[in-house]
This record gives sequence, structure tokens and C-alpha cells, in this order.
Amino acid sequence: MHEIPAEPHFFIANATVRLQYADGVEETIDLVPPLNFWAISPFGPADYNPASDGFTLAATLPETLTLRLKNTGAMTALFSSMHPLLNYRNDFYLSDNHLSIPPGETRDVTLRAPLQPKDGLTLGQTGWRIETWNAPDVFIEPTLLLAIGRQDRMTREFAGGAGGAPTINGTKVRLAGRLPAASSLPLLMESGRVVEFEFPVTGTPGAAVLRIHTADQSPAGANLRATLNGQTFTAEIPAGLGLQKIDPQHLAKSKTVEIPLPANALRQGDNTLTLELANDGWFTWDALDLM
Repeated sequence: MHEIPAEPHFFIANATVRLQYADGVEETIDLVPPLNFWAISPFGPADYNPASDGFTLAATLPETLTLRLKNTGAMTALFSSMHPLLNYRNDFYLSDNHLSIPPGETRDVTLRAPLQPKDGLTLGQTGWRIETWNAPDVFIEPTLLLAIGRQDRMTREFAGGAGGAPTINGTKVRLAGRLPAASSLPLLMESGRVVEFEFPVTGTPGAAVLRIHTADQSPAGANLRATLNGQTFTAEIPAGLGLQKIDPQHLAKSKTVEIPLPANALRQGDNTLTLELANDGWFTWDALDLM
């Protein structure tokens, strides 16, 4: 059973009585508990408890995202389907999938998800890939400030991973843009390696959260140092199984570390985020996001 909020809530009609007269006039009355439905039912109003018996609509509705798909080609678009970009999530409702859209026509697809998703990302922050059997993929970019990788507890999309991206050597890695390619970042973050992100921020930024998602960690954990526009923040990476430094394809115990950032850490325009480890620990990358 869904938990029914105490306040506020809206009553929904259980039924409608329609009276149709010979002269064509029709009268209707909605049977809405507890206003009139239980008063005319055989149970009587004494047995009605709005908190437990009422059909209610929560004042705060689930997050909703509507995608409008238009076929601008000359052939019917076959089997269009929606796929999340930044993580593997199955906690959302999808109104339609595997659509066939004739030329010149449009279809609306509605997605709904919990207001507090388990991965912490909204539908807009997740980003979407629209796959069609006979047309190129279409991408809806995540609305995050910065993101790299897909949160799936694996390293395959990073340099040196099982996805086929070549290994990158060197102690300093520079990445530019709000959504840099994971194939440009070595899957192993170890002592002595510095990763620098340069990314733009539009509008007036406020407080934010930097999240580091790891696929595996050294048995002793690691001390992470993050420097954003000259301000330094630290975090402890928990201990891991210590397997993926040698065998990146071995599943391990992934972890997520969050670093709260004050409102004055980000600035409008160009920003620089530098990550390094302050001890001899290491971790392998799963994903990073800044929201």
C-alpha cells in the first residue's frame, strides 16, 4: 500500500452518478469521499476514515519528463527506444517504448521517477539516448555541471578498460568541457597522477556537490584532494577489495564519496577542478558528477 499523506491532499471521486432525462438533459454528481459517497453507501459515514480509506493524490507528484519525438525523415522510424546515459537505472516509468513513427509525425513519451531516486540524479540530470533501428542515435545531454563516465560499477568506458579505449600513460591528464569522453581518462587513479577538469558554468552558480564513484579501491583506501578554483577539499575513499589494479574487469565493491561545495567555490565562466591522491592509495573510476 502507498502511504497516504496527512496534509495536504486532494479527494478524488470514486464514482459518478449520471441521470439522463427523456428531453436530453443530463445531470451528474460525483461521489467523493467523505463528502457524499459514504453517506449514501450501505456502510454509512461512521465507518469512513479519510486517512486510511480515501483515494488521495499526493501534493508533491513524482518527477515527470516528456520527450517529443518527431520523424523528419522520409521513412517510418522503427522501434525508437529510450536509454539512460549516466547510469543504469530501472526506477522510472516509461509511457511508451519501441515506437514506430511515420514520416512527419510526432510522438510524446512520458517518463516518471521518484522524487528521491536511489542514484541521486533527476531525469534531466541522467541524460538520455534515443535509439532507433533505422536512424542514428539522438542524445539528450545531462543537465549536470560536470560529468564523466557511466555509473554502473564498471571501468569499461575509460582508457585501458574493456571497452577498447587505448591505455593512457602519464602523470597529468587534462580534460576540457562539461561532458568529456571517459576514454580520455585512465581507469586507474593512483598516487602521483593529477587529473584536471576545465569546464564552463553558465548563469550564477550556487552550492554544489561533487560525487566520486569508484569501481574498486585499494585495501587501505585513499585520501582524495580536490581543488576547485583554488579552494581545496578533502575526502576519504573507503577501503576496497584491491582487485582491479591488476584485473580491471573483476567486479568489486563500488563506493560513492560526496564532497559538499560552498556557493563561492564555483564561478560563472571557466572553472578548474584538480583531483589527486595524498597517500599511496588508489581507486578505479566508475564515474564523476558535479551537481
